[in-house]
Amino acid sequence: DLAVVVTPDAVLVARRDDPSSVKKLVEQLKQHSSSSSLPGIRQMTLLPGERISVPGVPDHARHWLVLMGTASVTIADMTRRLHKHESFQVPPETECILENSGADRLRIVEIELPPA
Repeated sequence: DLAVVVTPDAVLVARRDDPSSVKKLVEQLKQHSSSSSLPGIRQMTLLPGERISVPGVPDHARHWLVLMGTASVTIADMTRRLHKHESFQVPPETECILENSGADRLRIVEIELPPA
């Protein structure tokens, strides 16, 4: 149930049941594929019970995809629980708390989305 998009500069893995999100990310990758302003892509791993504060990024939204484990994402007073293959968009300039709320290792891919 995953869509995988490969370009010379990046690889996108996302759920196929969220076509608008996949379409938006693919369009941004295509638009920036030949420039030096590609979105930042990184992987985060947290051990069970580990919790980190993730600062907001000015002018950039971030898209998180859970590869394994269970995450709790807290923004202001809202907490959302994410499981394997679920994703979440963090708005620009938004600080949040990311916590491994499961019994196994949590692995997340973060794609930093440049301004539109």
